This record gives sequence, C-alpha cells and structure tokens, in this order.
Amino acid sequence: MSFGKAVVQLASAAIGGGIGGSFVVVGVNLQFRRQSEAACRALLLEVQSNYEALAEMIKVPSGDPWPNGKAHPGWLHRSVWDTQLSYVVPLLDRRTLELVVRAYATLDSIPDMKLANVAHPGVPYAHGGWINERISTAYEAFRPARDYLGDLVVNQSRWTRLLPKWVIRVAARARRACGG
Repeated sequence: MSFGKAVVQLASAAIGGGIGGSFVVVGVNLQFRRQSEAACRALLLEVQSNYEALAEMIKVPSGDPWPNGKAHPGWLHRSVWDTQLSYVVPLLDRRTLELVVRAYATLDSIPDMKLANVAHPGVPYAHGGWINERISTAYEAFRPARDYLGDLVVNQSRWTRLLPKWVIRVAARARRACGG
C-alpha cells in the first residue's frame, strides 16, 4: 500500500467519523430539547393545578376547618419542579424562571402547616392566621408564574419558532392583558 493511499483512507475515515459523530451530537441535542419541552408542559400542568388549589383554599373562611374532599395545603405539589429542574431551566427565560422560583418558594412553609397530632378524621392541616397569609402569598405568586410559563409553552410550537422574538413577546403581553 502506498503512502498516498493510506493518507486518503485515513482522511476519508476521519471525515466519515466527523460526519457520523455530528449526527450523534445533533440527535442527542434534539432529544434533550424534546425532553425539556415535555418537562415544561408537565411543569405548566403542576403550576396550574397548584394555582387552582390555592384559588379554592382562599375561599375557605378563616375560622372554619379545611373541608373534607376540598383543596387544602396537602394538595399543593412540587414533584415536577423538583425532578425536572435540569430539563426545564435551559428553556426558561430569566423573568419566567424568577417567577416560577418565587412561586415554588412559597410552598416551603407547607410542612409547617401540618398538624402534629391529629385525633380527628378531618384534614391534617391547620388553618387561619399566618397560614392564610402564606396561602394568599402563594396564590399571588403562582398567577404570574402560570401566565408566563403558559406563554413559553405555547411559543414552543414548531411554527412560532420562525417568528421574531419581539412578535412573540408582544403577542404574549396582549394575551395577558386580555386575561387569556
């Protein structure tokens, strides 16, 4: 085998390896993007669920116990946020990330709301006073998180990626202003 043939074969192998490797890298990046988009959709469902539960909780009069079968602090969840964080964060813009972090931070006091010794068959969470304040704060924090995250998830569709970012921002602002 001549030296020239060996160089050509080596160069061909290197080029082929580079092309094949780039397909693998692109495939992995596309898969991560799909997983991230799915995690954002799941997070939006969790945020919406928490917001709706908080909306029901603020309707319960302060002196009354939590009604059985209705929303109470035990209905608030953070499992998607905790488990999918590494997939969600790369897709969130700074403002949306701040709002979602702030909303979930309001749930840190939920374990403190649980009654220590529950002798009755009712809901094992206290109600009134500081708890009502925390629930109201959480409700107010989850509203913008829901809105901004909803806009982000809607804008992940294939065709909207072709639009300039300023058009998407204006449309999102208009949708929030109209209450949609």
